[in-house]
Amino acid sequence: MMNYLITFTVLLSTTLANAQSVFLLSEQRLAELVKNNPPSVEDLKIAVLGVQKTHAQFNEGFAHRLTAGYNYTKSNEESLMAFKPVMTPVENMNLVYSKNFKNGMGVSTTLYTNKSSTANGALTDGITSGVSARLTIDLHKNLWGKITKSNDAILDLSHKKAELQKLIQTKVFLTSLRKIYWALVANSESLKITTHLHKTAQDQLKDAKKRLKSRVTDIGEVARYQSQVAARKASLLYLNYQKELLVQQLKTLLPEIAVRKVVLAPYQMDKIVTQVLSCTKKLSSIYSVPLNFTSFDELLGLSKQIFNKEKKITNRYNKADVKFFIEAKEQAIKTGAYSDAVSDFWDDKKEGVAFGLTVDFSLGGAQAKTKSLQDEIEKRRYIREQEDTLGKMSTYHSQIIKSIMILNSVVEQLQKNSSYLEKSLQEVKRKYDQARISYRDFINEQNLLLESNLNEIKTKLEIINTLFDYFSVFTETDCEINK
Repeated sequence: MMNYLITFTVLLSTTLANAQSVFLLSEQRLAELVKNNPPSVEDLKIAVLGVQKTHAQFNEGFAHRLTAGYNYTKSNEESLMAFKPVMTPVENMNLVYSKNFKNGMGVSTTLYTNKSSTANGALTDGITSGVSARLTIDLHKNLWGKITKSNDAILDLSHKKAELQKLIQTKVFLTSLRKIYWALVANSESLKITTHLHKTAQDQLKDAKKRLKSRVTDIGEVARYQSQVAARKASLLYLNYQKELLVQQLKTLLPEIAVRKVVLAPYQMDKIVTQVLSCTKKLSSIYSVPLNFTSFDELLGLSKQIFNKEKKITNRYNKADVKFFIEAKEQAIKTGAYSDAVSDFWDDKKEGVAFGLTVDFSLGGAQAKTKSLQDEIEKRRYIREQEDTLGKMSTYHSQIIKSIMILNSVVEQLQKNSSYLEKSLQEVKRKYDQARISYRDFINEQNLLLESNLNEIKTKLEIINTLFDYFSVFTETDCEINK
């Protein structure tokens, strides 16, 4: 009894393991897997994080900063002149708070103390303590933070643009997966037709061999049936090879299912074709580019804002850099211990003030040339992006819809052709059974029907793929097939 239980448990475990290894492929499951962040989607998120990191690094320059320093120096050198003694040892300590602002200003406050003695003993433990406050203002190139604020705005707009591109490309990625899915569906339909004809060819070969034994036919006809079976088998093998290639593509894009067996879930080919026709009819009635179906116009808007900000920065590239500073200081000098210097600071302190102006500019035309080149680069890049995106939207809406309408007509004709060939094949088979036509005519008729059926499947797949290409630009198209 125990052996039976063990055997049953092993068989049950194996069955469950095999069941778990099967992945039922459907469009719904693909959408669910995309939410699990496969590598392609993860790359899009990394790109967004990269932009966020750049903006964060930029903002680091405007954070509150606290810097502390300590330095001790002792020397055994001797003075060359009696009136200029060697200062040793020397001890310095300071604590600095600083902050830069995006309006082109900066402030800093410093607490410091310096303790020194002379080597000849004339001064022992002389302590200089003080506090200073400094204000720096950009008066020209970055006046009121024109460059800083523009850079900040560019980074903020770039983040919004990256987020929008991530949403668009995620939908495009899902569309590429759907293309593979429907290619597998088309492959499955082709396999069904070819398998049926392969079975028919095998039955015909058996019948020919019986007639050969009865001396009703010759070895040549049997060989031709054998050739037909081999041809059908080759077609089946090639279709299975194409299927494995498609599965490989899918697993490459979705590593989560890499070790699982991909099996198509039940599907409705006719339903998707109906949805395609309905969507195509709807789109063909829209003459102008449907901007409400795409986010590319929003991308263009963000690109324009970025270009305008870049232009402001470039226009100030060769401006003179003029900075003004003012510093107030309170300082006291004392000999003795640090504690005495601190306690007596407010009684002994003396006030001081300093201010100044620095001007930095380039002589010659080097900066002007760089500015001109930068301006040309930004302008060309912006125009190229605008023309490329607008051209893509216009072309995809006008030409793809026309292409789908033509392909729809092709499908209609192929369906008629298959219908006629089915009727013709019935008549040809009747004549063949009556020995009124040759085996070759009968096989040719079968091949024509097979070719027509396979072409119909290929054309339907081409229509689906073409519409999916449309969705790669017009990602928000209001059609049932795009939901």
